[in-house]
Amino acid sequence: KYEDVIYTSLAMEIYRLISAIEVLKVHYVATGIESIELLNSNSSLAIATDNEGHLYLNFLGKQKSFMYLKAKDIFNDTFDHSLVANKVILFGATSVGLLDLRATPFDNAMPGVEIHATAIENLLKQNYLHHPDWAVGANVIILLLIYLLLSILYSQLQAHYILMLMIISIYALFYFFNHLLFQQGIILNILLPLTGIILLTITSTVINYYLEHKQRKMLHNSFSRKVSENVVDDILKNKNTDILIAQEKEISILFSDIRNFTKISETLDSPSKLIDLLNIYMTPMVESIMQTQGTVDKFIGDAIMAYWNAPQKVASHADMAILSALQQIQQLARVNRLLQEKYLLSIDIGIGINTGKVTIGEMGSKGRSDYTAIGDAVNLASRLEGLNKTYGSHIIISEFTLKQAQQQYITRELDKVRVKGKNKGIVIYEVLATGQAEGELKQQLEDHNSALSHYYQGEFLLAGAAFDSLLRQYGDIKLYQLYSNRCRTYIDQPPDSFDGIYTFTTK
Repeated sequence: KYEDVIYTSLAMEIYRLISAIEVLKVHYVATGIESIELLNSNSSLAIATDNEGHLYLNFLGKQKSFMYLKAKDIFNDTFDHSLVANKVILFGATSVGLLDLRATPFDNAMPGVEIHATAIENLLKQNYLHHPDWAVGANVIILLLIYLLLSILYSQLQAHYILMLMIISIYALFYFFNHLLFQQGIILNILLPLTGIILLTITSTVINYYLEHKQRKMLHNSFSRKVSENVVDDILKNKNTDILIAQEKEISILFSDIRNFTKISETLDSPSKLIDLLNIYMTPMVESIMQTQGTVDKFIGDAIMAYWNAPQKVASHADMAILSALQQIQQLARVNRLLQEKYLLSIDIGIGINTGKVTIGEMGSKGRSDYTAIGDAVNLASRLEGLNKTYGSHIIISEFTLKQAQQQYITRELDKVRVKGKNKGIVIYEVLATGQAEGELKQQLEDHNSALSHYYQGEFLLAGAAFDSLLRQYGDIKLYQLYSNRCRTYIDQPPDSFDGIYTFTTK
């Protein structure tokens, strides 16, 4: 279409003249063109196209499937005129040097003029191919039906029947697609369902012969103490055979630790009391992790390592980790009431959360291994947990976790830091609660952000005054005292260059 005028292709125009077509109509659907309708005084014909008005050609074979006449014979009038009587004649270049050679399913160097001839022949005989608008959906449905049907049948059959069923399925598939292509002129994708049948057969056979019992036992042993029974049952039910294989995956990692645990352990006069204290503390914390679909990786003395989005996929895994951390802080009040009643003491904890890609899978020595996660993202989560002591906070998350979180939280930006062992700086946040800040807390956070902005810009006099004001007004002694001291140090000893990133030299 050009300037509201529709122009036909060479093949279509020749067919229109031969067939005395008077009117040409383009029929549209939601996805584009559906067909071209040709009308004359006696009849009408609809030519099916793709959504851009293209015709799928039904090639007769390699080049020279049509009669060729040499140019010199035409100029010299030395050809048999009866050969061209009542025929369509196309003039075109066939020499390699004239650069009009095209690749087709039958020939990788067919002269372009013969492709036009093929189009005209297809239109005259109405034997062109068609990739209908519904073909994509049909391909998907066929693939899903094959997978669904064969998966059900394979799970019920013995191994030696699976191969027989595969052969029957491939034969039926070829017969069906062959009929559609050459009898109906409809093009569908045979490669995906054929590949699916073969892969599904191989997988099912291997599982039936070698892996099923061994895999169920291994999975149960690996996860029965890490995740809830429902997750273990789901893993075994779905027979996920590659779940233990080491792979790269994005997860949210949580580390928690009891503050001053060494001093607490010295206060208690027996190991049994210490174990009892840990059981009282860890039981509700682990329950919170599992209730939010988390996985308990390990206990490191008084510390807990957990993660979300492995082994099973967890939607909004960053949110699940943050919500679990907030629940643990809430549970801590109940735990401390029990500890006060039994041992006349209370505990405090710090939690660090980071989100990133790790290597996760079954790791360890031969005969003794465990499903765990390793990588920089894990190390950073551990470092963040330790920073709670520096900033006087309970929950610290990285900028990566906050970016992934979909729910709304009341957070306070703590600092830009470069933890030990890392070269790049990151922004860290304290999580206070869910929802939006209101009233005095909202004003406090706004004042905090203003003071922090002065600090990042190297305005240490303004920043120091702002943090002193926050310290007097709100009494968050640890955090605001830290910044007040930093500003005084930078005022007395101005840094050569300042990028706002504080480097920690210890863990």
